[in-house]
Amino acid sequence: MSLRTICASCNSRVARLNTVSRLSTLKNRSAKRYFTSRDQEEASNEPPGSPKSLDDALIRQRISIIGSDLKINNLEQWYSVKRNSHWAIDKLCRDSSMSLESLLRVTYPDHPWQPWRFPYVPHGYWEQVENQRLFLDWAIEQLSKEKSPPKETSKKLALWYRIDKVDLKNLGGTRLMNIYGDSMERTLAAVYPAHEFLPWKFRAASRQCWADRANHRRFFEYLANELGWSVSSPEPWYQLSSEIVAAHDGSSLIQRYYGNSASFAVMEAFPEHNWQPWRFNVAPRGWWDSLDNQRRFLLEHLLPKFVEARYGKSTRSGAGNSVTPNQLMDEIYELSIQDIKDLGATSLYSRYHSIAAMAQAVFPDHPWEISKFGKKAPN
Repeated sequence: MSLRTICASCNSRVARLNTVSRLSTLKNRSAKRYFTSRDQEEASNEPPGSPKSLDDALIRQRISIIGSDLKINNLEQWYSVKRNSHWAIDKLCRDSSMSLESLLRVTYPDHPWQPWRFPYVPHGYWEQVENQRLFLDWAIEQLSKEKSPPKETSKKLALWYRIDKVDLKNLGGTRLMNIYGDSMERTLAAVYPAHEFLPWKFRAASRQCWADRANHRRFFEYLANELGWSVSSPEPWYQLSSEIVAAHDGSSLIQRYYGNSASFAVMEAFPEHNWQPWRFNVAPRGWWDSLDNQRRFLLEHLLPKFVEARYGKSTRSGAGNSVTPNQLMDEIYELSIQDIKDLGATSLYSRYHSIAAMAQAVFPDHPWEISKFGKKAPN
C-alpha cells in the first residue's frame, strides 16, 4: 500500500471522528435544556440501572420542551409521535419507566386521552374489558356516519351490523379483535354481554355463524318474532318465501345450505312439525321427485279435498262411511284438469301431462281402467 493511500485513509478517519465529535457536542448542548443540575445530583445518588424518580413538574417541563422541538401546536398531534421520534422522549420514558401516553396524562391531566390512537398501546391495555368498551364506544361514533347517533343503547349497538371489521381494524382495533379470534360478533358479545347480537345481521355473516346448526333454528325463531308468527304451529310458515328470508338477512343461510329453498330450510329448523310441503308457495326443491311424496299429496290433500267438495265432509253422498284409500283412488277418474289446478297439483300434473299417466305412475298396483279417464291435458 502506498504512502499516499495510507495518508488518505487516515484523513478520512479523522474527518469522521470530527463529525462525531461535533454531533456529540450539539447533543450535549441540547441536553442541557432537558436535564438540569438536579438530574445530575439525583443520578449520583441512585444505583446504576435504577429508574429515576421524576416528579410531575419535571415531566411537564420536559414534555413541553419536546413538544416545542417537534413543533406540536395542538394536543391531537401527539397521537402521531413515536417514542423514537425524539431522543429525549426515549430517555424520558426510560428514566421514568412510563409510556409516552402516561407522560402526556401527567402533563395534560384534563385532556381525554385515547390510548388506542397512539402508535403503541400500553402493554396489557386491551386485556381490560373496560378499555375495550371505551374504544368500541368511540369507534362506533367514528364509523356509523350518523350525524346524531341514537342514545338508546340497543339502537346504538345495532349500528354495528353495518360496520365492516376492516374499518374497525383501521381505527386501531386489530389487537382487540385478535383476542376474540378476529370475529366481530365475538368481540361485541364479550364487551357488551347484556345485549344479544344476531350473527347473521352483520355485513358479512361468517361461515362459522351458519356452520353452527343451532343458529339455523335461532334465525327462524327470530324471524317468527319479527313477523308475529308462531313457532309452535306450522300454519303461518306456509306463507314463507325466499324474499321474506332475504329481507331479514337470511339469504346466505338458505343459499349455502338449502339450495335457496325457504320451505326446506324451515322444515329442517322445526322437524317436530308434521309438515305438508305442498302447501308452501314453493315446495322444497326435489320434493316432487319422490313417488312417496306424490302419493302422500294425493291421498292426504288433493283427493280428500276433491271428495269433500263433491260430497261434503269427506264421505260419499248417502254412503255414511268414511272414504277408504281405494275409494279415493277411484275418485281420480272424476278429476278434471281444472280440478287439478284448483287443488294445487299443477307441478305434479306437469310431470305426466295426463291424469291417467299420473295415476298409473303414483299408484302402479291399482287396477286402473284407462277407459274411465275422461280428461286429458291438451297437447
